[in-house]
Amino acid sequence: MNLDLIDSLNRKAEPFYAPVPEASKVYVKTRQNGVTYTLAVQNPRPGWFRLRHAAGMSASICGGLPSASHIYDYLAHFPSWTLRALFQSGEQRWAVMPYSKADAAQRGWDGSIRYCHLVRHRLFPGDTFIASLVGGIFIYEIPKRGFLDPPTEEQMAVIDGYHAEIRRQELEAQRKGSKVSLSPKEQVEVGGGRFISLARGVVKWSLGGKSYSMSVRPDGTIISAGVCLDGTDSWHNLVSIVGVMQEHQRLGRTV
Repeated sequence: MNLDLIDSLNRKAEPFYAPVPEASKVYVKTRQNGVTYTLAVQNPRPGWFRLRHAAGMSASICGGLPSASHIYDYLAHFPSWTLRALFQSGEQRWAVMPYSKADAAQRGWDGSIRYCHLVRHRLFPGDTFIASLVGGIFIYEIPKRGFLDPPTEEQMAVIDGYHAEIRRQELEAQRKGSKVSLSPKEQVEVGGGRFISLARGVVKWSLGGKSYSMSVRPDGTIISAGVCLDGTDSWHNLVSIVGVMQEHQRLGRTV
């Protein structure tokens, strides 16, 4: 009996990255040291996440969104398709049809409507883009920029911008009582500002050439902004306060 094999089968998978589509039940796979793990995702929500092996044959989301290059390397292992967008049907999901029905028919798709998950750009009906077929599910890859060309630096920047937006939305969803896991520096940068320093509970940061100094709690909640916030939410963290300052600058207001 191969004891090394038995040991590998009993070992938990190391943390890994994977796409989680919009569905009530999601299973992900990872192959590590010759062993393939199929795990049910606990409390799935759409996005790219770092996952860890949890109880039994399940995995939990533990954050740590991958970079754009990591996503592209992941999807490069799966067959690519050129799709045409029809209409949005979920938070990050679009109904799609094949760009070429003849090519789709040769590859076993009769041209009926299917869905593409984790769409990371703003699309309009009729737009074309590249997706990867992962376990029978289309996962968004890049906009159509020539046939199967690698992403440009501009496209990579847009995809990375998607991650920043998702992190910002998660913070906003948690702000009514949940503890924020991002550091003050990360919150400023997710909001779109430039972090300068943090000392004795005072964060210094800048936006559009203007510098700010604000007192904060360890979780980033604003204690004193040092500016007038009339007409805004009474509660702010560093993510939302950067947004307030962006709006003030856009409207030409002085604070």
